[in-house]
Parts: sequence; structure tokens; C-alpha cells
Amino acid sequence: MDANPVIIWDTIVSALRDEIPHASFQIWLADVEPISFTGEVLSLGVPDPFTKGGIERRYRQTIERIATKKLDRSISVEIRVLDNGRKTPPPRLGREEMASRRRDTLPLNPDYTFKSFVRGKNNQLAHAASEAVAQAVIEDLGKSYNPLFIYGDVGLGKTHLLQAIGNRVAQDSGEKAIVYTTSERFAIELIDAIRNNTTAAFREKYRRIDLFLIDDVHFLEGKEATQE
Repeated sequence: MDANPVIIWDTIVSALRDEIPHASFQIWLADVEPISFTGEVLSLGVPDPFTKGGIERRYRQTIERIATKKLDRSISVEIRVLDNGRKTPPPRLGREEMASRRRDTLPLNPDYTFKSFVRGKNNQLAHAASEAVAQAVIEDLGKSYNPLFIYGDVGLGKTHLLQAIGNRVAQDSGEKAIVYTTSERFAIELIDAIRNNTTAAFREKYRRIDLFLIDDVHFLEGKEATQE
């Protein structure tokens, strides 16, 4: 196999997708940058200490196992925090390829679009507001409908509209950083950060994104620390 770290990482990612849920991949591994490969050590860059700790605890052994199998020799993985949160390691994939890879790892149902949403008198406002949010993110008009809170009974399309926003932004502006999660997963991640004294990195991680979509937000009721 080519010693190019980008090609090696892409090969590993293909196998990781078969073992790791899309949501988990998006939270922990979507921002990983392949830095270098020496023949025995694969160096990967991450934006902050929180992500570094999470990957080392949860996925480092899995990555090493896959790399060892793919390269047919023992490979160790080194996780580094990149300077200024991001780094452009040579060589990189093209812009279109990178945007496509981000869309592939985003845990959104591609069938949940504005076009497929069934509109009626009771949801016209929510539909229009959701489209406005997506367009505002695409055009960098972040203060419009920010935040947007969609509420209603079970089965009325709240998740559909939420994911439609993400799908529209991912389709029309592939360079935007999008995170889709549930409030329960978000709370678990926060608890992990508190336990490991990495709350500053946790906050910084979510402040860098362009679009934050959180489903089942009612789960946060009564959880004051998470709300804060």
C-alpha cells in the first residue's frame, strides 16, 4: 500500500465505518487529520485535547488493529493535538473529495429533506423557519432564527425538519462544519468531559461548528449543568 498518510487513513476509515455507528464517527473521528506515516507509526491530528482523549480511550486500539491488518505489519497510532485547532498536512485530498467525505459521515437520513416533508396548516411556519435557518447558515447570516426550537407531539416531523436543515446545508455548502446529535448523547459527552476535567475543550469544540442540530432536546429538562 502507498505510504501516503491520507490514503492510509482513508483505507482505515472505510473499515471503521463498518464497525462504528455514524453518529459516533461524526462526533469523534470526522475531524481527524492524517499527518504522517513512518512505516511503523501513523500520526493523526485532532483539533483539541478533548477529542484526543476520547479517541485514545475509545478507538485507538481499533484503529491500530485495522491499520495492522491493512498494512500487514504491526502499526501503532499516535494522536496529536494540532496547533491552532487545525492544520493542513501534506498531501491533502481535493476540496470536492473532502466535502463528499464529510457528507458521507454525517449521521443524517438522506430521505429527510424539505421536498419530502408533508406540509399542512399546522406545520407551515416550522417548515418555513427551518428553510430560513438552512439558508442563513449557507449565506453566513447566522443571527437569523438563531436559535430555532421546534416543538410538537411525537410523529409530527420534528426530526424530519431538523435533519432536512442539515441535509440542505451539507448539500449546498459542503465546507460548513455540521454536528447532529441527540441531547442524550450530548449530555453523556459533557459528563465525560466533566469527569476528565476537559470541559474547556468541550466548549471550544462546539463553538467552532457552523451548524449544531440537537434532537430530543426535552431530555435536557432538569439537567441544569448540561443546559448551562
